Amino acid sequence: MTRATFIRRRWSWLGSSTLIVLAGLLAVLSQHYRVSIDLTQNHQNSLSAGELNILQAFQTPVTIEAIVKNKPELKRRITHFLTPYLQAQPLLTLKMDTLEQQTEQLQLDQRGRIVLQYQGREIRLYQLERRAFVAALQKLIHTSEQWIVFLEGHGEKSLFDRSNNGYSLLLSLLKKNGYQVQALDLLRLPAIPDNTAVLVLAGPTEDLRPTEVAELQRYLNQGGRLLWLQEPVVLNALQPLARTLGIHFLPGIVVSANKRLQQMLGIRHPAVLAITDLAQHPITANLNGRLLLPLAAALQTMDNPAWASAPLFFSPSDSWNETDDLQAHVRFDHPPEEQAGPLTLATALTAKETHPAARAVIIGDSDFLDNDYLAKARNAAFVLSVLAWLTEVNEPHPLVAAQVDLGSTITMATLQWRAAVLLLGIPTLLASVGIWLWIRGRRHA
Repeated sequence: MTRATFIRRRWSWLGSSTLIVLAGLLAVLSQHYRVSIDLTQNHQNSLSAGELNILQAFQTPVTIEAIVKNKPELKRRITHFLTPYLQAQPLLTLKMDTLEQQTEQLQLDQRGRIVLQYQGREIRLYQLERRAFVAALQKLIHTSEQWIVFLEGHGEKSLFDRSNNGYSLLLSLLKKNGYQVQALDLLRLPAIPDNTAVLVLAGPTEDLRPTEVAELQRYLNQGGRLLWLQEPVVLNALQPLARTLGIHFLPGIVVSANKRLQQMLGIRHPAVLAITDLAQHPITANLNGRLLLPLAAALQTMDNPAWASAPLFFSPSDSWNETDDLQAHVRFDHPPEEQAGPLTLATALTAKETHPAARAVIIGDSDFLDNDYLAKARNAAFVLSVLAWLTEVNEPHPLVAAQVDLGSTITMATLQWRAAVLLLGIPTLLASVGIWLWIRGRRHA
């Protein structure tokens, strides 16, 4: 063997040995250390500074319970989604349950869900999406300051009434979701408290005094948030408020002629409506399923330069607002007073001039949230979504100001560039090392 051949072989063995040693070191290190590089646009797989700030605000344990179908792939995806949050905040713990184990809840909620619990408060998510999850974490921290105030003194639904017509279950639901709840009589306290997050007008049966209506309008003019649950009979005293908001209630009660659907759902009265036609709006974005409304009124929105309106859901296409006695023969026979469906049953309004912008949600029924109907269909989820929208801050909260944009805006050119780095860059690097070692060997030959 010549000296040149020996040197070439020596450098060849040295290069091969170096690559083998490096590969072995990488394999050993990979067992002890995890290094991840986020190649997604806007670092979608990394936690933002805002998310880290939110996580650090928790002072006591947070339980994240995933109640889902017994599918390993689904559970793996949930774990993968939550892992960055669990690693960043040790106070967060994940618990997995299957729907089959939650037997007592099957009749009320047969859908998979994520339940977040913190300091006695609870928030439920039915779709695990990053923006909604971060918003839920933020809400867990701050909802102790959000007061939902129910007006009383005019025959409204009572939070403390445990009968079928009462709101005691709604009171329990709101408290479990972290809201502070209070009843307010404007005759005793003539002003709506400044810390009111949402004022609820729940089906009054007696007229409000002019001073009380004026207080409602003052509250809205200063950026207040209102949830108005209206029964089919609109009180005269509330007409000025309706005109201010650009709302007109149709006379009568909305009924449906779809007897086949009623039989399928076990509905025995034409005035009990199964609502499946939801409009596109942030309130309804994550709602799947139907709502169930008894004795609802339809409403119309009028041109109003001060308020922007958007419908939330409609009555079935085979419905109309029945103006005759429901005990008589129910049929569509009094146009134009009676109008054929689909009719708007709920609308969301945003003020154009106040800052912060006032908001209102008007629904032509208050019974769908009482103890007899709250747990049916998606009624409970809907009211929580309404309150989440009404309590939403207009400007980003400082804690989430740095939150990344979650929109999927990766272009094909970007994907091709990243693929080139992974498929060509690394092999090119290894080939360059091999060529360099070969050239060094040749020079020493």
